[in-house]
Amino acid sequence: MKLRSLFLMSVGTVLQFVSRERGLTKEPIEVIPATTNPPLIMRPESRIRFSKQFAVEMNVKVKDIGSVHPEHLSKFLAYYGQYV
Repeated sequence: MKLRSLFLMSVGTVLQFVSRERGLTKEPIEVIPATTNPPLIMRPESRIRFSKQFAVEMNVKVKDIGSVHPEHLSKFLAYYGQYV
């Protein structure tokens, strides 16, 4: 079965499952939050969903949530490679 979703959490937070959640077996990916005002707060139910991709066209505003922690980047790329 292909990987579809993956935990996503801010650096320094504790992993939290949401009710009735199962099937996520991979280690979480830590994100260094973007510097915003007001500060970005990543909710415990934040996930990366590999099964749905979005095309972002030019001049479309998107929210910067931050970047994958350098120590987690190779793990993130490996997980992505398992899906595609």
